[in-house]
Amino acid sequence: MIMSEKKVQNDGIPRVRWKPDSASSAVTRFLKRPSIDPAAEATARDVLEAIRKQGDKAVLRFIKEYDGVTLTAPKLKVTPAEIRAARESVDRDFKLAATEANQRITRFARAGQRNDWTI
Repeated sequence: MIMSEKKVQNDGIPRVRWKPDSASSAVTRFLKRPSIDPAAEATARDVLEAIRKQGDKAVLRFIKEYDGVTLTAPKLKVTPAEIRAARESVDRDFKLAATEANQRITRFARAGQRNDWTI
């Protein structure tokens, strides 16, 4: 049975049901989209440039702007005790999964990055 193209809302995220043997216009549109959104790239460049020039002051401003949270510079530093507590609060399987996810995300990001970018 070929599933029809139907958008399903799950936690506010649109989903498209499809099978590889059926044409899905939503999937086709997604695959043909530009790989880099020029507006997002411009915003990222502006944010990174502000952080390079203004340091923590810019980081705090962007945290407030994008996350709606007001922090102070001392709150940016994670203490050794907080790191230790975080490590102890998760099990071995989670640590392995997080390490693998990090490796995959990094590989994916590097494969798609332009020559004038660095990670």
